[in-house]
Amino acid sequence: MLDQHLAENIRPGVVIPDPHLRLRRRGQGAAIAVVFVWINLAIANWFATGATLTLSFGDTPAQRLTVSIAWGIYALALLGIGVARDSVGLRWISLAFLLITIGKVFLYDLGALTDLYRVASLVGLAVSLILVSLLYQRFVFRASRGEGS
Repeated sequence: MLDQHLAENIRPGVVIPDPHLRLRRRGQGAAIAVVFVWINLAIANWFATGATLTLSFGDTPAQRLTVSIAWGIYALALLGIGVARDSVGLRWISLAFLLITIGKVFLYDLGALTDLYRVASLVGLAVSLILVSLLYQRFVFRASRGEGS
C-alpha cells in the first residue's frame, strides 16, 4: 500500500531518503569503536602478566609503541576502506584517528624517551607524517575536488 502511494505521488527528480540510513550509520560507528577497543584490549592482553587482564596502558615503552603502531595501522586501514568505498565519512574518521595517534606519539610516547632515541623517534615521526600527507593529498583531497567539479 505504501509502495503504491509512493509510486502515484512521486515526481521525477525527487530523492526519497533512506529511512534506515541513520541506523546504518550508527551501526557502522559502533563497529568502528568496537574494533578499536578490541585492538587495545588485545594489546593489553599480550603485555599482561599473570592470569588476569589488567588495563594498565603504557607500562613499558614496547607497549606504548605497539599501541601507537596499531592505532596508526587502524587509521590507515580505515583510510583504505574509505577510499575503496568512496566514503567521505570513513576518510574523516581515519583522519581523526590519525591525528589522535600523532598527538599520542608526540605528547605521550616521546616524553618517556631520552637523547638519541627521542631524536630518532622525531625523525621517524616526521617521515611518517610526510608519507601520510602525500597519501591524503593523492587519494583523499584530490577525490574530494573531483567530486565538487
